[in-house]
Amino acid sequence: IPRVTTVTEIERQVNIVPSIRKTVLLDKAHENADVPGTMVNFMELLRRYGYNVILNESPITVQTLANVDVLVINTPSGSSKDFTADEEEAIGQWVRSGGSVMIASKSNYGNDSTLMNSLMEAIGTNIRFNNDNVYEPEDSDKYSGGMVWSVYSYNLPETESKLNENMEAIRIFSGCSLVNAQNGPLVNNAETGLEILLG
Repeated sequence: IPRVTTVTEIERQVNIVPSIRKTVLLDKAHENADVPGTMVNFMELLRRYGYNVILNESPITVQTLANVDVLVINTPSGSSKDFTADEEEAIGQWVRSGGSVMIASKSNYGNDSTLMNSLMEAIGTNIRFNNDNVYEPEDSDKYSGGMVWSVYSYNLPETESKLNENMEAIRIFSGCSLVNAQNGPLVNNAETGLEILLG
């Protein structure tokens, strides 16, 4: 055909990411905030580093967690979507048996930031979500987009699960602070391994 270039071969390099044989289960069954939503970027980042990422759309049971290394839970959209006592017991038993969990709440701006405190108790931690909103001072350079409730944390310690191994920062958007079960400040505790990483 005149003036038409025919391409007979296309070459493209593809990088295959080997599995690191770790499975991350991201809870979606409780209409969790930002799931999939903005958590799609988080899922893709994990996949790029070899994690198998699965969206959970069913009630959480012992069987659900059987082959999971890390469970990720964002706060449910409201108390009607909260975890049942059976789910909390299954998650608590799994964590006490060595499972790793990453739990994210939201601030009290239009949300109940304390909604998952019964789950925190079930997993055996003294940490609770506070009824507040975390802001960065306006003269700080650690927030983005002119939003003082969009805070960046750059202090990311090594973890046994290696979940944050390749992360440079975590953006905390409209989050709440953490307190102990008696509503007091968290303090470093060498006995339990608790380290305060964000100030």
